[in-house]
Amino acid sequence: MLAAVINLAAPNAVSVFWFEAVFGLLLFLTPWVLGYTANAGSAWIAWLIGFTAFVIGLGSAIRGKKVHRQETGPPRAA
Repeated sequence: MLAAVINLAAPNAVSVFWFEAVFGLLLFLTPWVLGYTANAGSAWIAWLIGFTAFVIGLGSAIRGKKVHRQETGPPRAA
C-alpha cells in the first residue's frame, strides 16, 4: 500500500513498481519465514496476495519502464 501511495504522489517514479514486486515476494515468503504454514487460512491469504502483488508489481515495472523510455527517449551519453 505504501508503494501505491508513493506511486500516486510521483507517477514518473518507475522504480516504485520494483518495490511493490519485492513487497509481494516478501509477503509470499512470510508463512515459511514466520512459521505459520500450519494455519492454512492465513498462509493461503499471504500466498495469494503476495503472488498477486508480485506479478502486478513486476508487470507494472516492466511496462512502466517501456512507457517511460518511449516518453523520454533513449538515455543520453554524458
